[in-house]
Amino acid sequence: MKKTILIITTLFLSLVVYTQNVFEPETYFGIKLGGNFSRIISEPSIKQKINTGLTSGVVFKHISQKSLGIQIELNYKQAGWNENLDSTNTYKRRLDYIQIPFMTHINLGNQKTRFLINLGSYLDYLLSEKEKINLLEDVEEKDYYGKKVNNKTGFGLCLGFGISLHSSIGLFQAESRISSSLNDIFKNTTGSHFSSSKNLNAELSLSYLIDYNAFKKASKNRN
Repeated sequence: MKKTILIITTLFLSLVVYTQNVFEPETYFGIKLGGNFSRIISEPSIKQKINTGLTSGVVFKHISQKSLGIQIELNYKQAGWNENLDSTNTYKRRLDYIQIPFMTHINLGNQKTRFLINLGSYLDYLLSEKEKINLLEDVEEKDYYGKKVNNKTGFGLCLGFGISLHSSIGLFQAESRISSSLNDIFKNTTGSHFSSSKNLNAELSLSYLIDYNAFKKASKNRN
């Protein structure tokens, strides 16, 4: 009798643990908007002021296992740098990119509030660039002034931390992220001004995402 009770108890506890561990995959899609701070990391280095820009895009997130999934984005991002010459002379270059991050998504927390980590890599393509040159006094004009970026395509690494809030109307996700290119934007051959020139970007963004499964069920109910 005791063995029977023990077996039944063991089976019951196993069933409870299994039920608690059952996870239904989650899929979200939506939009994001934010701002960023960018600069160029170069050799030789250049003095720079804070350079700000905008970030916007669309987000796809799929959580296939508990606390683990992927997040892919298609973003428009304003990058570049702002050189610190002096009070009367200025140089600023804006670089507009299409960027596609591919990231592993990790989240920790309960069903309503979760802390998140996004880490991975990205590809980008330079859409356009614009220079603002204002040299009023006798200042040495660097040889890359007026010259276009050599490498329009790029790749790099990104790491973000944030929080997501789940509500009846959707998911709100706030994130801070840093990304750095691995390739040079200017050529670094013999005689070039830069031996190294890489984009560095820090981003703050807010995303609004819709639960695909809930959206699908609502659409069926309306029909």
